[in-house]
Amino acid sequence: MTTYEDKHAEHARLVRRLDDLRRAQPMTSAQYGVMPEGIDDLRKQVAECVTQIQAAPLEARELIELTGGPLLGQTLIVGTIQDTEAGPLIALRQPGGAEVGHFSRGEIDAMTFTKHGKWSGKRDVPAMGSEVLVIMNSLGPATVLKHQVVKGWLGLIVRFHQPPEWYLRQNRGVSRPGLVFGAEIS
Repeated sequence: MTTYEDKHAEHARLVRRLDDLRRAQPMTSAQYGVMPEGIDDLRKQVAECVTQIQAAPLEARELIELTGGPLLGQTLIVGTIQDTEAGPLIALRQPGGAEVGHFSRGEIDAMTFTKHGKWSGKRDVPAMGSEVLVIMNSLGPATVLKHQVVKGWLGLIVRFHQPPEWYLRQNRGVSRPGLVFGAEIS
């Protein structure tokens, strides 16, 4: 089974090949509308890949960024997915905040979105500026600075309030922000 991340990697590979073909074509023939051999097939593969990425099922606890529609620019968490007679209804909510509403997959697709990553924590994704307790390596309390996706998993960039001595030594006396994942906080 091909994963969402595999499709994104394939898309990136196809786009790089397309760019390579365009650069390999002499400028004069490009000016006269002569396209490199195979470019039309490659364009079709890219379009098909994009269609497959957009058709991938949304999973609960996944972070998406809406790039169109009335919720333009908002980053939301996919909440519960309820099966109804009219099809599944997907709850969207703000990280660490209130529910925005329930939408069909068609409504979400109409708003267009970019998937960001899965959340490994047992509780909701904390909002930026909120405080969390990092249990990994007993790093202690920290403030969430931003969200970051690493290999398909949603992480948090945090600033530790009082990091252990070993952490400060490891970072030359500076309390640098750290990356933690949901399973590493309580």
